Amino acid sequence: MNKPVFDAETFRRRLKLARERSELTLRGLEEALGKSVAYSTLANYEAGRHFPDEHTLVRLGKVLNVGADWFYRSYTVEMSEVHFRKDAVFTAKEQKSLIARASDFFEVYHEIEEITSSTRHFDRSGLHSSTINSPEAAEDFASKLREHWGLGEDPVPSLTDLIEEKGIKVFSTGIEAKIDGMQATTSVGPVMVLNTTPRGNKTNIPRQRLTTAHELGHVTLKLASHASDADHEKTAWRFAAAFLLPKKHFIEAFGTARTKISLEELMQLKLRFGASMWAIMHRAQDLKLITEASYKRFSAYAGKSGWIKNGEPGDEHFKTSCPNARFAALVSRAQAEQLISESRAAEMLEMGGLPAPKPSKVF
Repeated sequence: MNKPVFDAETFRRRLKLARERSELTLRGLEEALGKSVAYSTLANYEAGRHFPDEHTLVRLGKVLNVGADWFYRSYTVEMSEVHFRKDAVFTAKEQKSLIARASDFFEVYHEIEEITSSTRHFDRSGLHSSTINSPEAAEDFASKLREHWGLGEDPVPSLTDLIEEKGIKVFSTGIEAKIDGMQATTSVGPVMVLNTTPRGNKTNIPRQRLTTAHELGHVTLKLASHASDADHEKTAWRFAAAFLLPKKHFIEAFGTARTKISLEELMQLKLRFGASMWAIMHRAQDLKLITEASYKRFSAYAGKSGWIKNGEPGDEHFKTSCPNARFAALVSRAQAEQLISESRAAEMLEMGGLPAPKPSKVF
């Protein structure tokens, strides 16, 4: 079999991507290959100065868990302006691995969109372009974005479905490190990564919704460049709360000048808006709907009850949706219409952390 032709730039970038996804240094890759390929040779491969022979390429693919043909594909989604949450705690190696995995996923996501003629483009033209200098300005922007997207004042049933339809790609994946999410810019538009690993023994869907809205804030807000990271985070959180708990509707539901509120009331508000009780009480405090004393009593009770670590009452009423649902649906469509093979569908789904497709009746 003749060796396929590929350019140096494509190969070297794909080799580096696969290595970082596997959390391997060049020395680590040398060890994984049983030192059958020297460190200096691997460095030359990654620099684009030399190419491996067919046998070595297959071995690289097995060690890095990709098919040999993966190195030949010309298209690559590049991620830039990567923004991790300020409180994220994980190593530089773990960061590179996550970015590499996300790049791989978004590349395949874009490919399946093109195959099925289902590409979504994020349109910024209708968004307010002024710099956001304060949480109050973020509040106003959230209201205008809801209006621009035709959401009215009603709660958003599925936030992930909404933003994917608007052209922002989402990769939901389990991450053991302490990170809730990240967002970035790519050559195919804005993207975000959401951590689906449960906190404690529970998957907290209301918390994940707030994280998603927070990342949406970083995608859509034009934040002041001179502001600190802490100010950016505070502004993005205010946007998230205002987007999930729109001011007019929230005030009508919560009431004004509250000095006390019951756990049962908070439960009903949680079910209504799909937001955690922490988020609801913080929103009420921001809007000055409740006294400081009442907020402190709530915070002390929630802290003592371990809600942050173990989840809140009512979390069990929220069902986990299928991760990467739109991506999986597009892969299924492509397979049903025989645009891709069953093996290619399985390969794509694996990149999204999804099981291989099961035999299905096609009509």
